[in-house]
Amino acid sequence: MRKLLPLLTLLFTCICSLLAQDTTLFNYDYYSFSYNSKTREMSITGTDREVDAKYYISIGTIPKDYTPVLIVIGNDSLTVVYYYDHKKNRALYTQTFSKVDLHPTWNVRQALAINSKKGTYYTVVTPDGSKCALAFWYRNKNKEPFKLKAAVVNGSGKKLYEYEYLSNNSHNYNTYRLPCYGLKDGTFYFRDGCNELYHLDSSGIHYYTPDKRYTIYPHTQWSLILPNCDLFTFGLGSGSQPKYKVIYHFDYNQKKFFYLEKQLDYEEKLNSSFDKMRQSNSPKQENLAIHIKNLYELSDHSYVAVFQARGRSYKEKTVTNTWKDKEGKTHTTTNTVRENVIEYWGDILIEQISPDFQFGNYYIVESYVWAKTGNYGLSTSFKDDEIIITHGLNKDNCIIRKNAEGGLDIIKIDPDAAPTPEEESEKFKTMDESPEFDD
Repeated sequence: MRKLLPLLTLLFTCICSLLAQDTTLFNYDYYSFSYNSKTREMSITGTDREVDAKYYISIGTIPKDYTPVLIVIGNDSLTVVYYYDHKKNRALYTQTFSKVDLHPTWNVRQALAINSKKGTYYTVVTPDGSKCALAFWYRNKNKEPFKLKAAVVNGSGKKLYEYEYLSNNSHNYNTYRLPCYGLKDGTFYFRDGCNELYHLDSSGIHYYTPDKRYTIYPHTQWSLILPNCDLFTFGLGSGSQPKYKVIYHFDYNQKKFFYLEKQLDYEEKLNSSFDKMRQSNSPKQENLAIHIKNLYELSDHSYVAVFQARGRSYKEKTVTNTWKDKEGKTHTTTNTVRENVIEYWGDILIEQISPDFQFGNYYIVESYVWAKTGNYGLSTSFKDDEIIITHGLNKDNCIIRKNAEGGLDIIKIDPDAAPTPEEESEKFKTMDESPEFDD
């Protein structure tokens, strides 16, 4: 009996251990991490959003030079991706452990690496979170073409494939910004500043480019991945104060780019806003440009883009400092500093695009705010096929919705009363006088 008791105890322990390994208990739909860069402490929270249940995994202290980036979700396991940067050694590492391991051991392996400081890394997951593309967009020397080096890992930490592509891109513009997207079929898009497109799948990295290209700055464009995996980009091209509006549509099934351009009307350029921004007694202006705030797809598969004019002015002042070193020798340094810095937020441009990717109507909501402190740029929200814009000094609101004729209605919201038909079509201003500055 004395010999049987330890055996029964061991059997009971094994059964409890097997039950504890039932990963369905922790098969939650959302995982996020928190990381303290000072203490390097990291933890993961698993959330079941249906029943609002949570559980926690403690990763512990992350070694120096490693930074957590994202989590890839497997059936029974999680894979954390880390960026490693030490001198010229730059790499992406993965750590894989069971979902029920609440205190996983630090054990990483290298997934992708380069030996260059001229570039940056990217990570992007598929919509279901089960696969992740790891990439470096880099070059070894200035004026050399960039390389796209990429690998795909799954939630079990397995590297599925790895490829490298030598581009014909050697320009400095937009060097370190490569928007990337995970597709529902488990493949990935990478797009550079000139709308050159790289598609990564198990057969390699495939390159596509439209017949005609405008340089579209990041602040003037927005891209959407459509349900059929097409890529749709709308933006304003050719300079910070653009002359054209541009549509890029990549058809995923045909593997072909479609391109359309149209010259902006005078009103679309929002010149009146920029004229007001230049009417200050601060002689220097910069960043006078139209910025995109969002691009929305409506239920009828048409699209609405929202832009706003932005700018800044300032004065320059020369400051002279005199100081003595340890030996008593006098030194003088002269620096130029900015003062009287003013931020501007101007008119709002609303562009309509049809379901077959043709230019539609455009609308302008008059708005003008300047401020020395604070942010008074517009914000947008989207619900029930309506876009709500909040803007201006007094946080005015208006609703954008499709009308029966196929155009857009822009309806001002009065916080104290229901809008009248006249108010619904009325344009409004938040401030139309120029700022006064201190001399």
